[in-house]
Amino acid sequence: MPLGSFISSNPRVVTLVDVASFLILFDNKVQKLNDHNNTYMPSTKFTSGFHIYTYLNMAKSNHELIKGFFIQALVQ
Repeated sequence: MPLGSFISSNPRVVTLVDVASFLILFDNKVQKLNDHNNTYMPSTKFTSGFHIYTYLNMAKSNHELIKGFFIQALVQ
């Protein structure tokens, strides 16, 4: 499903984005907080108040720490 709240009424949506608009999605002009996997992010009530790494914002201070932990675990 594409990003955005406009899909809530009808999930069968096709979105066409031109090259100029597509590049903006990866630019710093677009706020990318808690939207790693489209518009869905599970409640932190299920994980004792913690964000699952997949949904962890890259701007948060512990992102690099957790990423390094997982990389080291995979290397071993």
